[in-house]
Amino acid sequence: MSPTRLDDDDTIPTDGQAALADLAAGLELVVADWGVASATGRVRDVNEDAWGQDGRRFVVADGMGGHEGGALASRTAVRAFLAGDAEAPWAEQVAVVNDRVRAAADQAGTPGAGTTMVAVRVRGRGATIASVGDSRVYRWRGGTVDAVTADHTLASDLLAVGVNADRQRRRGVRVSGLTSFLGVEPARLRADVTEVELRHDDRLALVSDGIHGQLDRATVAGLVGRDSPQAAADALVAAAESAGGRDNATALVVELALDATEDGS
Repeated sequence: MSPTRLDDDDTIPTDGQAALADLAAGLELVVADWGVASATGRVRDVNEDAWGQDGRRFVVADGMGGHEGGALASRTAVRAFLAGDAEAPWAEQVAVVNDRVRAAADQAGTPGAGTTMVAVRVRGRGATIASVGDSRVYRWRGGTVDAVTADHTLASDLLAVGVNADRQRRRGVRVSGLTSFLGVEPARLRADVTEVELRHDDRLALVSDGIHGQLDRATVAGLVGRDSPQAAADALVAAAESAGGRDNATALVVELALDATEDGS
């Protein structure tokens, strides 16, 4: 066998490959595709989840406080968030959404209503993520998922300080209770706003607790990677129903890709 010449070996970087790498480094991510599915489940009578999108922004909310109140709160949160200025500080936007949810609940005569919310804006080579409550955002990459939001629940807070939540649960403590949600008094509102790095072919999955409360992370990882975002969203909701469907279940899956167009549109 004759020796391999260097110019026959396509693993050797060339000037062209370097130029492509430089080009890719300057590209922004765009939303290549997305899909959503939502279901009432096997136990609830009404679906109190809501979702929305407007190009680069996506949001999922999970209402609570009775059938009418919860549905009103989640729909109000989604509408108010998407109506806000995407360039304004997100912590301020979440505070405005909280006020809108409180006002809508009071006007409807359901002052105890509230909702969780997770929201994403894709920009540059990453995303801004806002989270209130226990809906989650997962980042899927190469077959694995990472939760990029933290639950605002007593169980999560106990774990953060080293307290065994399962032991407290056995003692009768309701550790699944929310420690923050939209609809609370402004002084009690706790919202997380984070920046997350993204890559070509990553996916983001925004899910209500009807998904992550029924499915373990390995199952979520396997389903989010389905052929298309819509297939992934459908599979997540179907799996949650098959696992018991104890709550409303919503999954919104977003696929990212490098923008190869010259004008970036």
